[in-house]
Amino acid sequence: MIFNKIKLYLLLQITKYFFLILFIFLSVAWILQITRLFTIANFIHIEVLDIFFLSLFLIPNIITVIIPFILIFGLLLCFIKLKKDNELIAILSLGFGLKPFKDTLLIFNLIILLIFTILNFYFSPQVYKIYKTKEYELRNSIDFNKMIFSNFINLNKTTILDFKKEDNEYRDIFINFKDEKDNIIYAKKGNIFSKKNIYNFQLTDGFKISIDPNNQIERLEFLSYILKIDNKNIDNRKIDDKN
Repeated sequence: MIFNKIKLYLLLQITKYFFLILFIFLSVAWILQITRLFTIANFIHIEVLDIFFLSLFLIPNIITVIIPFILIFGLLLCFIKLKKDNELIAILSLGFGLKPFKDTLLIFNLIILLIFTILNFYFSPQVYKIYKTKEYELRNSIDFNKMIFSNFINLNKTTILDFKKEDNEYRDIFINFKDEKDNIIYAKKGNIFSKKNIYNFQLTDGFKISIDPNNQIERLEFLSYILKIDNKNIDNRKIDDKN
């Protein structure tokens, strides 16, 4: 009876310090991640609550990464406390030897191993997939009118955008996109807006350079140009040539 109470006490102590270290490590890692997301929020003006709820989907993945360190530091802190309070000596003096410690550690590690396996191979991948989907949706809900500055925005896997915004006007617009060719567009000014994940560019006074797979270069100068980009199609057409 006493032996079982000792094992239960040790298990409770180990669990307490495990969750204490888990809270500390998880808080630090989560703050670092949400700080990175808030940088994106300030950049493209995503709502703060959206960023906060998005960051919660990172928690299972963070736990799977830090859980070995939590286990080490949790056990270390627990046994330091037991030694400081002379509880180790008291348990050993009852004549049970190291058996209560061995049994408790075995039970606790089996529980942690089961939780880690479920997290790592099932729960964490599913939640992380939801996180990536929601992050993609937020990144593609850009309101260009609210953006203060830009620095080579990845609109999708094939399109990069850069521009300057002065007095609510878009200037020095640079677009690099790939279809069957590698294309570079520069315009002195223009209008940019997005709707339903479709990016619309109305460009004025610039040029377009296209490079085909054979490295043949085609250059077009324009007075007006319209470009529409979504995740599947790129529609671009010239309105007026330069004389």
